[in-house]
Amino acid sequence: MKKVTTALLGAMLLLPPLAAYAQEANQQLPNNGFEENWGDCTPWTAGDNKKTNGTTPLPWCISQVIGMGGAGATITGEKVEGYNSTDEKPTSAVKVYNSPNSILASQTVPGYVTLGKTWSTAKGFNAANKDGGTFGGIDFTSRPDAIEFMYKVSRAEESTEKAAVIAYLWKGTWTQANVPGEISFSTPKNVNMEDRDRNILQQYYKDNHDGLDLMENTQGGEITPTPDAELIAVAEISFEGNTDEWTLCHIDFNYLTESTPEKFNVIFSAGDYFNSNNLQQGNSLTIDDVKLIYYPYTDNHNGYLNVRMTGEQLTDNQSSTISIVNKSYTSCDFILPDFSLSMGEDLLPLGDIVVPDVAITTSNGVRNYNGTVNDLQLLEGMIVADVTVTGTIDADNFANMKIDVMWTNADEPMPIDVTFTTNPLPAAPVIHINGMEVNDGENFTVNAGDEVKFPVVEGIDIWYLLEENSAAPEIAYAPSKVVPDNYVKYDGNALAIEPGKTYRLTYIAKDTKTGLESNVKTVTFSTTTGITAIGTENGTAEYFNLQGVRVAEPTTGIYIRVANGNATKVAVK
Repeated sequence: MKKVTTALLGAMLLLPPLAAYAQEANQQLPNNGFEENWGDCTPWTAGDNKKTNGTTPLPWCISQVIGMGGAGATITGEKVEGYNSTDEKPTSAVKVYNSPNSILASQTVPGYVTLGKTWSTAKGFNAANKDGGTFGGIDFTSRPDAIEFMYKVSRAEESTEKAAVIAYLWKGTWTQANVPGEISFSTPKNVNMEDRDRNILQQYYKDNHDGLDLMENTQGGEITPTPDAELIAVAEISFEGNTDEWTLCHIDFNYLTESTPEKFNVIFSAGDYFNSNNLQQGNSLTIDDVKLIYYPYTDNHNGYLNVRMTGEQLTDNQSSTISIVNKSYTSCDFILPDFSLSMGEDLLPLGDIVVPDVAITTSNGVRNYNGTVNDLQLLEGMIVADVTVTGTIDADNFANMKIDVMWTNADEPMPIDVTFTTNPLPAAPVIHINGMEVNDGENFTVNAGDEVKFPVVEGIDIWYLLEENSAAPEIAYAPSKVVPDNYVKYDGNALAIEPGKTYRLTYIAKDTKTGLESNVKTVTFSTTTGITAIGTENGTAEYFNLQGVRVAEPTTGIYIRVANGNATKVAVK
């Protein structure tokens, strides 16, 4: 190995810098984390209502209703604890829910939040001619590829109603005449409503939802679109059942035309948004961190690099960065820029490891990566390698990546095992004999009755394999979060060893929070019946302390025993 690294160090060359992936400034949604501007909600009515009811994260609008001058006012949403909230750094989210009307509990008020204006209408407490929804949105001229958000869903007992999310982009204006815009005992006041959700989405739902007519059994008159009115894109999804933990949702936009949008709206609904007859009280949807996705975009992850080659640890928790260039929800380029090996005080720059078209699959909010590139040239072609990338990045952006580099143009194919993790790998513990440390990788002798233990560290589990008169199998390091099946979890007690035998002890430290494993450590030791049983081999043994000073009569402790030119570390009790 020394010859290999020496030759490479002699050929150090700086490689061209990694090309940057340029990104245009694209629009995001206002207050998309719901952290700011929680203010009084003033429900819109055709009668120009001025009363407030509940709060809303401006400019978003929760579907709070004011009823008839305040009678029947009902709350359908509120501010709650957000995703990744901590005591030190609290965050907020928005929760919407279907609520019983405050006066007539048999009537259900739908809970939803939107960037448009919410509205509702009905005549009298029996809710005759009821209708409602959203109109308008925000000015918007970008073309996002997808929308992502964190969510939780709760369903009332035996509820079959689904929660719904609908996002859409359009240009022009749809105007519907004579839409009743308030709740009243008499005839509600009518308005000409612009960009009502059902008007914009009517044809799309007919084409994509088995001919569903969004205007059936609704209120209002003739619909007049401007000549340039055009639905440009839609993203939609529904959720059934309960989702108790924060979960990431990704929805691709379905683009219907090549036009540039003028407006955008998204509706997050606790229930079946376009079917008010299916509303069920108690159903809720909680939303946080709403983001629009534009491809390609780059996620940079800072963390730590560990490298092994021919059984030697070349790099130990070296600070590093990887880049994930997302080209779609299912594909990315993986980049380990300026890949260098730390060798003592020397730094060997090999170049950029770039693996294009890495496949991405997502399960339970965890993204799994798998990709390969052949004949990658490093060190300006001195190294030709096949590279395979596997690993995960979870919803908390914790990266755990393995980069297998096979150096193919060496005299014999040579594997270089590279791992990248967001957190540093834990250090393998130092073995203790009667409370005294023994360096790993060194042979030593244990007197019968001595206790061989591992130190107990909070948050760290130790898994080990103790074999008698047998070599443990070679174990390549990988932070797999999976300890080998034949390892035993250390319980804090002395290891079970017998006098007069030879053992090989292989062990791993595992961080209980991150699941990361240390490098595999191995020691070999023999057991005797005591210092007098060590004996001599064709001469008298000499003993030295760990500072190299000769000791005539060893007492309790760790010593170096020298006999016939061989040195062995021993423990004396």
